[in-house]
Amino acid sequence: MFKFTQNHPLHDSHASHYIVNHQKRIPNFVGATLPRCDLGDRNYYCSTMLTLFKPWRKGHDLKPNESESWDECFNSHNFTSQQEKLMKNFNIKYECLDARDDYRAQLKKGANKFFIGSWELLQEEDAEEISSGNIVPDPNIEYDDLPYDPNANGKNHILHLKNLSMVRMIMENLGWTNPQKTTPINGPNIFKPDLILSGPQW
Repeated sequence: MFKFTQNHPLHDSHASHYIVNHQKRIPNFVGATLPRCDLGDRNYYCSTMLTLFKPWRKGHDLKPNESESWDECFNSHNFTSQQEKLMKNFNIKYECLDARDDYRAQLKKGANKFFIGSWELLQEEDAEEISSGNIVPDPNIEYDDLPYDPNANGKNHILHLKNLSMVRMIMENLGWTNPQKTTPINGPNIFKPDLILSGPQW
């Protein structure tokens, strides 16, 4: 344990604990998310990374030369290979979000359905419509003006069939309709304890 210096406001209540490399820990960042390195305020990103990885006691230790920008100070600091790896990992979340946005943009442009994930066929707005039953019927059809036919499908039934078609398409894409080989399942041997007692006896 490493206590703060005597003049530090947390000297009497807090201390730092050094975790050796073989002890695995997952940090839980409290507050705002970490900035990304490729977009946004570059100075904010550089100052945040220096705060995390550069030893300091005062803000002046992070950027001793006031005429120097945070970007210049960041580039001049010698980060370890482990620290550089961590900074790259910090940005993975944003890379995943960018990939998700690009993927959805391709879906909206009409990408080949064979390259679309099975559950992506059902977009968020479609799922909401199906769950609430608010799918709008074909505006080109005047249902009220159609002649009555007892064998024809009504408006609600047409919507129901559309919902079923969507679910069927998802299940087929998942492979649920493909025949599967079934193998007999041998049940485990039943264990019988040597001593059987009631609750109060235990």
